[in-house]
Amino acid sequence: MDGLIDNNREYKSGENIACYRAGENVAHGFCLFLQDNTTPVKGGQIFDLINALIDHGCKGCGSVPVDWENSNDPSVNGILTMNYVGATGCEGLC
Repeated sequence: MDGLIDNNREYKSGENIACYRAGENVAHGFCLFLQDNTTPVKGGQIFDLINALIDHGCKGCGSVPVDWENSNDPSVNGILTMNYVGATGCEGLC
């Protein structure tokens, strides 16, 4: 996603960051979004968190705490999640 995500854009809890559909003419698929963060997270940090997801072996669904380098507790600053959703709402970068 480097070069696609705006490093300065702020994402809020529950806001889709990127999604892809499971197939043509279907609404369901996978989305990347934040959960339980009380303050917005900038795109540059999202990019780093995506790399952390990959480094943790995420090949589909998975999550990583926003502050994972300092705490593995998602209740501290929220969590970045890639998960299956019933309706993506967008395709690619949202």
